[in-house]
Amino acid sequence: MRRSRGRDLALGVAAVLANVLLVLGVVALATGRFSQSGGTPPTATTSRPATTGPTTASPSPSTSTSTTPATPATPAAPAISTLLGSGRDATLVVLGDGTGDEAGEWVSAFAEQAGDSHRVTLRGLDPNDPTQYASKEKIGAAGPTLTIWNGSRTGVTADYPAKRLDFLAPRTPDAVLLSFGRDDTASGITAGLESTYRAVTARWPGVAVGVVLQGQDRDDAIGPVRTATRAWADSHGLPTVDVAAAFSAAGDPNTFVSVVDPPSTNAKGGRLWARTVLTALGGVAP
Repeated sequence: MRRSRGRDLALGVAAVLANVLLVLGVVALATGRFSQSGGTPPTATTSRPATTGPTTASPSPSTSTSTTPATPATPAAPAISTLLGSGRDATLVVLGDGTGDEAGEWVSAFAEQAGDSHRVTLRGLDPNDPTQYASKEKIGAAGPTLTIWNGSRTGVTADYPAKRLDFLAPRTPDAVLLSFGRDDTASGITAGLESTYRAVTARWPGVAVGVVLQGQDRDDAIGPVRTATRAWADSHGLPTVDVAAAFSAAGDPNTFVSVVDPPSTNAKGGRLWARTVLTALGGVAP
């Protein structure tokens, strides 16, 4: 069918306009300037300029300047052999059996001999109530002070002080002597000494502890007990005071045994025992 020239011209103009609109739409979508009716234009993302000022870095654990104070090391126990030779005041606790609980026995003789160089205070348990100290004896007039708490008690074994340190040793000592054997057995004294030793070191960490190897009784019946005591002390690196060796070196040990009370020593034996302990603790024998 034949069309008119005016109609063809109109169709041509419409086609050109459609092409123009199509191109504009594509351009608008590409540049982000076009939005649908009622829509929101996309938000532009802008980058922040680099910071030019100084920055503070967070310290890492490895570079932190804060420090935690180190725990002070427990000071080493002073040597018990210098207790009486240091020129300083000292406190000694004796934990023992009936070989040292009475006047004239080794602990009281030791206090007398130490009085030559020290101002000694000897404290003894009340015989009527051994849970408290009753007697106080002053010996010596010059030199540093030496306080002796004599916790010896007749008939007790080596584990006796373990639960009784609160009244047997009411003051913090510089040194503790363990002197047991007369009422112990060779098979039982090791456990008893261990119990008391642990109680002592738990209460006073670092305290100097020495072990007395007791002098012989009649015909040295307690010899096996002393052997077990020595082995236990050696296993803990504790110094020993060998009273039995001193008795043997002085002659027949039986001459130092009390005739009236055979488990105990006589006065001569008490003095030799005391002198042996005195020199072992750094004192000068009279």
